[in-house]
Amino acid sequence: TPCRESFSGRAPFLADALAVALLLGVSLRHVRAMNARGGIPRALAIGRRRLWRTAELRDWVVAGMPPRHAWHWDGGRDDA
Repeated sequence: TPCRESFSGRAPFLADALAVALLLGVSLRHVRAMNARGGIPRALAIGRRRLWRTAELRDWVVAGMPPRHAWHWDGGRDDA
């Protein structure tokens, strides 16, 4: 599942809502509410599943967790 470590021993690239809840230290219900009101970055749709990029979530938290409409992720590139 997306919440397990990958075969390389590093964090997985994608996380489902339960894994996001564990990463953020909140309930699954809170993650779903945040997603419904646009308070978390947009999830990827893979079939019927919704998965978040863990790297994007990390950068979003570091940026102060802005609402979705104010969030722009450059893919983790450092253009400096």
